[in-house]
Amino acid sequence: MSEAKAGTIVVDSPAFADVLQRYVRRSAYSAGQLSRLSGIPKTTIVSWLNGQVKKPHTAKGVLQLAKILHLSHTEAESLLVAAGYLPDFLVKSMAMVNGAAPFQAVPKLSYFCGRQQLMADIEATVLAEGERNIVCLQGMGGVGKTVLAAQLAYQLRPSFPDGVLWIEAARTGTLAALATMAHGYGLDVSPFQDVASRARVVRQLLADKRFLLVLDDVQTSVEIRDILPSAPGCGVLITTRRRDLVVAVGGQPFEIRPFSATDEEALTLFRSLLPREFTASEKEALRQIAELLGQLPLALAIAASRLIYEPGWHIHDFLTRLRQTDDLLNLLTYEELSVQRSLALSYQQLPDRLQQFLVGLRIFGRDSFLETAVAAIYNLPLADTQDRLRTLHNLSLVESHGGQTEVRYQLHPLVYFCLQKLPLDSQAAAEQNYIHYYLTLEQAGFSAVQEIAHLWSALRLAAQQKMWSQLFSGLVDAYPYLQSSVPLAELDTLLQTAEFAARQLGQNKKFVWCQLRRVALARRQAVTVGSAETLHSLTILTTEAGLARHRPAVCLERGKTAVANGNWLAASQQYEEGVHLAQKRKEQAPVLIELWLAQGNLARWRGQPQAATTLYHQALALAERKEDWFQQATLRDHLAWLAIERQDYDAADTACVQGIAVAKKISHQERLAILFNTLAVVRHHQENWGESRRYQQAAFDVARLLRLKARAAAIAASRGGLAWQNGRFKQAESFWEESDRLARQSQDVNMLVNVRLHRAEHYLMTKAYTKSLVQYQAVLSALPPQASRTSCGFGKGSLGIAQSLLGLEQQNAARPYLIASLTAFARVDVPTVAELHRLALSLQVDLEDIPQF
Repeated sequence: MSEAKAGTIVVDSPAFADVLQRYVRRSAYSAGQLSRLSGIPKTTIVSWLNGQVKKPHTAKGVLQLAKILHLSHTEAESLLVAAGYLPDFLVKSMAMVNGAAPFQAVPKLSYFCGRQQLMADIEATVLAEGERNIVCLQGMGGVGKTVLAAQLAYQLRPSFPDGVLWIEAARTGTLAALATMAHGYGLDVSPFQDVASRARVVRQLLADKRFLLVLDDVQTSVEIRDILPSAPGCGVLITTRRRDLVVAVGGQPFEIRPFSATDEEALTLFRSLLPREFTASEKEALRQIAELLGQLPLALAIAASRLIYEPGWHIHDFLTRLRQTDDLLNLLTYEELSVQRSLALSYQQLPDRLQQFLVGLRIFGRDSFLETAVAAIYNLPLADTQDRLRTLHNLSLVESHGGQTEVRYQLHPLVYFCLQKLPLDSQAAAEQNYIHYYLTLEQAGFSAVQEIAHLWSALRLAAQQKMWSQLFSGLVDAYPYLQSSVPLAELDTLLQTAEFAARQLGQNKKFVWCQLRRVALARRQAVTVGSAETLHSLTILTTEAGLARHRPAVCLERGKTAVANGNWLAASQQYEEGVHLAQKRKEQAPVLIELWLAQGNLARWRGQPQAATTLYHQALALAERKEDWFQQATLRDHLAWLAIERQDYDAADTACVQGIAVAKKISHQERLAILFNTLAVVRHHQENWGESRRYQQAAFDVARLLRLKARAAAIAASRGGLAWQNGRFKQAESFWEESDRLARQSQDVNMLVNVRLHRAEHYLMTKAYTKSLVQYQAVLSALPPQASRTSCGFGKGSLGIAQSLLGLEQQNAARPYLIASLTAFARVDVPTVAELHRLALSLQVDLEDIPQF
């Protein structure tokens, strides 16, 4: 050996590439992983490994790799010499001292967030008194098991003075894993070439040590049988996709699920990776991205990485691409991170029979389903179906919900997208069976709300395949539920398809039914342009003998449309005509109940509580005679609100309790949510704050579980109002923001207007004029351009703006809004008109200038 220059040597030793390759193969790290762990460019590491660079520019990078590869002092010295550097540089520069406790954990993520309670529970289990505490972190690919294990390793490090060992079980054989464990303590076990002798040596080495062992990505218990320590006081963290592994190894299971949407953990992750303030619009877009990605941490991290490191991306653009792309998983790849590769590992381990079975489950989309449905659609014995689903669940490829009596399964959204591109032998037959199963189930009287998503999918499939008989019967049976849970524009499209088919087939009764529902949908979207013409045509059509039974329903829709357009006099006339026609026919009880309910609502809005009470009780008596349980529950809720308005809270309480009993009797979850919310208001007025909040939460949970976004929006708005009245202003704002978001997602413009009015009125009552002004302006902005300028929503929004501006002493600015409100309420007989008169006089507005006032 002769010196070339200070700090370098010339020596007949193995090539640097050969030595480095040997240690890298043992670690099972890829070049990309080493790059991320060490901070050295991937191209540099590749050039070292393939021999393009025989001597690295400095020893610092070599030493960094030595640490990442968990090399012993001797191994690090050999690598340094092969790289052409003096061994004494190692002694001076490398923090690797013989006898020091090893710490082999992979680096923890700087943007780790959430899971605090889960981590506390796991830590308590690992540190509990016992001989050997084993914890299994189980969950689907990409859910963050390894990241969580790394975080725990750093957090638990002080509790294990003899070190933290880390084994990548899926990439490392038993012999290599045992060698890695021994190397952590400076012991070379290469002379022991069989598993039994090497395991015995390692057990002796670790017998008196208190250490934490992390076994990452374990697929079978056989992989780790000879690695698991027997020393008392040590801890073991196992990450795995298998739910049954804990049975084989013993220990405590912890299921790692995707992030919780309610806790907004995804938004916290985005904030960590995109360190800037988001606008309200961007927050909403990020929430929708998280929802599309099923709240899967790996997918969220990839999305955030692309947004921050790739030029030209904007949050809204990324959301649009996610929605529009046919291959969503291609967007979820960044460098070596890939959701598809992560999920494919589990799929590839399945036998062919189970692979086809899993692909078949994509027919259920991203909604939960029963095992009986799978058996029926694929003509399989129930016991066989149950066994297959349990196997997939055990491998974290399907999720489960429910208890002992009824288990529902579900595909994670990204698993569903993975399956979309795979071939299925029996697709056409499965679709036919799917339509028959769900629509026949509905016709037989099965109307559980949890099946609405599949009823909707079955109806759309029936329309695509022109199965008109199934489409019409399914629509009629499922519509009471569909109108609350399906996006209004999509529902209108399906109704339009059914309407066209009915006309082509000459089925006028079905045609009338479809047109009436489309008019009602347009009204919910605050669009009544064209409705008058449609209703006029239906009035003429229903004069025919075969269609006369539909005439009261046409009167009902004409009345409701007149109310929406601010013409309450016309509405009253239509209701009266409808009642007259319905009373002449015995089979008209359902529409007669609805007509009396509509008349009662009109009386209540006019400030005529006694007339409203009479009409509600009239309708209730008929509903009880006809055993119409749904309308009984509805009318009890309306009677409760009447009692609240006259401050008779005992009567309101009684009406709510009776309504809840009826809703439970028929298992109508949406009506139950509505009544829970009403009872929460009653309890609030009774100053029973605890019960009020419990009923609020129960109502919201039911609506959210059933994806009734418009209903959840109304409940959230009510929660905000009650919180505001109790002085919990920050919480109120949070509820109102959630309410606004849900109402926008529901596409129900009337609901959006109402929740914004509710919020604005609370601001106005507390003289927060600037806030109320912004919110009333948001009310008007929610209304589409073609919305009626005589609607109550427009009138109330304009009046609110005028009142807010007057509160801010801007009289001139208030005048045009007051005039707009006067115009809207010109044909409405409500107490609000008196306030309008007073304001008009104060601003010297001439009422004779207001049309029809």
